[in-house]
Amino acid sequence: MVGYSPLTEPRQVVASTEDLQSEESDVPYIEHLLQRQRGDSLLSDTYAEWEPGFRPVSPAEQTLRDAIATIRDRHGKYGPPTEHFQRTASLVNAAFGTSFTAADWALVMVLDKIARQMGPAATDDAAIDIAGYAACHQECRRA
Repeated sequence: MVGYSPLTEPRQVVASTEDLQSEESDVPYIEHLLQRQRGDSLLSDTYAEWEPGFRPVSPAEQTLRDAIATIRDRHGKYGPPTEHFQRTASLVNAAFGTSFTAADWALVMVLDKIARQMGPAATDDAAIDIAGYAACHQECRRA
């Protein structure tokens, strides 16, 4: 539908998982609603506080959780950082006569994220990326 927006168009409420499977066109929309996106939640923290043993997640903890999700996603897209960063480092070494390792390249990526944050294109997800690259550095060092 041209001009359709899930925020402006009324949607049918789905009552069960069986309904989810039968409503082919609604599945991506429903999945989007049910996913937790970088700290956002469909329920407010007020509702979560009603749960026994509730402990709010700090921004630092949420950043690390998001970094873990990002690392898992990048493994599927690019392979392990030990392989991907080694390929990149090898290409840079061949082009510039340097001697970067995969672990060195992970640090270069951390520095790149810091440099971006210092410029006009700062982003909210830089801390997530920096934490992810730091974890990739550790994985490459231990390989």
